[in-house]
Amino acid sequence: MIWLNKEGNILASERCKVIFPRLEAKKRAENAPNEQGKQKTRLIKELHTPEAYSEWNAEFSRYTEAAGNPIIAQSIMLRLLQQLPSESITRLSEDAEG
Repeated sequence: MIWLNKEGNILASERCKVIFPRLEAKKRAENAPNEQGKQKTRLIKELHTPEAYSEWNAEFSRYTEAAGNPIIAQSIMLRLLQQLPSESITRLSEDAEG
């Protein structure tokens, strides 16, 4: 904040919010109802490259076409993601890093 203020990017009176990714992820997973009793159903993810965006959407289209229904496709994708153990995810991420 001090650096941003010094650079003139924000005012000293600008409000800010500290975000802890692990705690924010936990809140999203809990998906508690808001004041009106509604829970979130919309998934928005920013991907790291245009190619990753295209690949993600191509795979989702493939699942939707094969399942014949986007709701069923989402359910299948989620079940497949849930089946992979955390240890395997860690191993795959280490392999990707080189």
